Amino acid sequence: MGTAPPPCSFCGRPSWFGPFGRVFVCEACPRRIGALADHAAVSAVANIWAVTRPPARPDKADKPPPPRHIDIEEVFRFFQAGLEAGVRPDDSLAHADLAQAYKEMGLNSDALREAAIALDRITSPEVVRTALRVLLTAPLPKPGGLSELRRRLRT
Repeated sequence: MGTAPPPCSFCGRPSWFGPFGRVFVCEACPRRIGALADHAAVSAVANIWAVTRPPARPDKADKPPPPRHIDIEEVFRFFQAGLEAGVRPDDSLAHADLAQAYKEMGLNSDALREAAIALDRITSPEVVRTALRVLLTAPLPKPGGLSELRRRLRT
């Protein structure tokens, strides 16, 4: 007989995904986490994730600091518009991959938005793992953020 999977860090059911650090997630909690990440108000997510503003449309997104010799804002808007045009709304894997890319670039609001979209349109375990890795591992969660997420999911 095999050992039972560790319990979900949020509801206590057997986990299907993880570990993400020391966090495990069951089959039901990814959509619930995604729904919290999809809130438009900063106050709704500020205690959980390190975002400076609510998840925004790409043309209103967080921007990395610009180098002095390049108009990075213009390059970035062009890049993001191209990505948006090329990603079908129902392509959850593309949204999960975008979430990972935005997180790596330090665009936390955009990473949060794309991960929420991916978790809303789950098509495979790979999508869930990628989106949860974005939402549940550093640097996106704030110190104490996972505890706050756990508290919100239990209520």
